[in-house]
Amino acid sequence: LVPAAGERASPPPDAPRARAEGDGGEGEGEGVGGGRHVVVIGAGPCGLFAALTLARAGVRVTLCERGKPVEQRGRSIGALIKRRVLDPESNFCYGEGGAGTWSDGKLTTRIGRNSAAVRTVLETLVTFGAPERILLDGKPHLGTDNLVRLLKGFRAELLRLGADILWDAR
Repeated sequence: LVPAAGERASPPPDAPRARAEGDGGEGEGEGVGGGRHVVVIGAGPCGLFAALTLARAGVRVTLCERGKPVEQRGRSIGALIKRRVLDPESNFCYGEGGAGTWSDGKLTTRIGRNSAAVRTVLETLVTFGAPERILLDGKPHLGTDNLVRLLKGFRAELLRLGADILWDAR
């Protein structure tokens, strides 16, 4: 999926695409980020933050996620829990936000909660809708209800920055 230097990645023709409103498509943003284009695989925490960091630096980003956006993923999980209908591509493991989205929502780190990197992550989460108390709590907790809202804000910012998001991309 990662193109050679100077090439453009070609998503599968039937891959659903999320684009920013007013996006002119091919050719728009040429030269941004030195003409670099990075494909990020997975819309879990690492993929989302990698895509955001790159997009903020002016790099053209395509974020590929095997599963579905958080709204559709919620319906898939509801069908699994209530009717025992499993969508193998949209469930507790796959979809926007990663495997932890429908877990207990805790935030854990082994690199020190007071480090600059951790503080930056927590502040970014607050920007997208996390409760401000996570900046002060010794063991911060988000909760699934907050994660869904946060993920929508995260996605909106990526799209505003010109990132492409491909869902159901395997």
